Amino acid sequence: MNSWSSPRRVLAFLVVSGALSGLLTLPAVAAGTRVQETKYGFSFSLPTKWTPVPLNGGDISGILDQATKSDPSLKSTLTKEITKAAKSAIKFFAFGPIHANFASNINIIVTSSAGYSTGPSYFAVADSQVKSELTQAGFMDLKTSVVQLPMGKELEATYDLPVALSGVPAKGLQLYIKHKAYIEIITFTSTLRSTNLAAANVLEDSWQWN
Repeated sequence: MNSWSSPRRVLAFLVVSGALSGLLTLPAVAAGTRVQETKYGFSFSLPTKWTPVPLNGGDISGILDQATKSDPSLKSTLTKEITKAAKSAIKFFAFGPIHANFASNINIIVTSSAGYSTGPSYFAVADSQVKSELTQAGFMDLKTSVVQLPMGKELEATYDLPVALSGVPAKGLQLYIKHKAYIEIITFTSTLRSTNLAAANVLEDSWQWN
C-alpha cells in the first residue's frame, strides 16, 4: 500500500510557519478567499484574512512584500522556503493567525487512491497506517476518528508536534478525504487547537466537489 502521509509531507511547512511570526493579524472565523482547484475537482473557502501562497511562482514576491513590511530581511528566507515547498508534493498552502511566535498554516497534498480498499475495511486500514506513520514521526497525544463531514465520511487525526521540530508547542489536525481517483490530505497546524478547528470548520462547510 502507498504511504500517503509521510513525516516529510506532514512537516513540510514548519520552518515557514515559524518565520512568519508576528507579521499577521488574527482572522475572523467567517469565510474569505475562495480557492478553486480545477485539476482535482474541488473548491473551498479560507477563513477571512488567511493568505494563500501560490506555489507556481506567481506573485510570491508581492505577497511577501506585504507580509514582511515590519522586517524586510525575512523575505529572502521565506522565498527560499516557499521555493522548496513548490518542489514537494504540496498542492496548496496558506498562512493565517499568529500566536506565541508561530504562524498557523494549512497545506493540502493530493495523492492517488489507487491500491486502497473501497470497501468496509478502508477506514480500519487507513486508521492503522496514519497512527503508525505519525507515531514514527514523533507526534504525541495522537487521536484518530472517523467523522461525517459535509464532503463525506472521512478520517480525522489530531496530535501535538514535538517542540524540537516546530520551535513551540504546536498542534496539528489532519483530514484524509478519499474521493474518486484521489485522496486529499488537509493539514492544519497552529499553537492552538481552537485555531485549527475554526479553520477546519470554514473549509469543511464551504467545500464543494466540482
